[in-house]
Amino acid sequence: MGIGFLELGFQPKWRLEDVPGVPKVRYNIMQNHLGKFGSPAIESLFMTCSVQVNLEFSSEADMINKMCASIALQPVRNSTSGS
Repeated sequence: MGIGFLELGFQPKWRLEDVPGVPKVRYNIMQNHLGKFGSPAIESLFMTCSVQVNLEFSSEADMINKMCASIALQPVRNSTSGS
């Protein structure tokens, strides 16, 4: 299937000013709120990442099977992560 993982949770080489932003209103709102907590909070907004998985299903039974498999595999995936 050609699936691979790259464990990058934080961009350590760039300065906050060098990180390209996403032009969405929600980021302006979040930046204004997180600014009250200092630079590390803003860095967590713009310099961290996460993984999202979208599962498609054809029936309720198919959804249940895929969710159960996903939940069962989460500890395996977490054990391969550096954090």
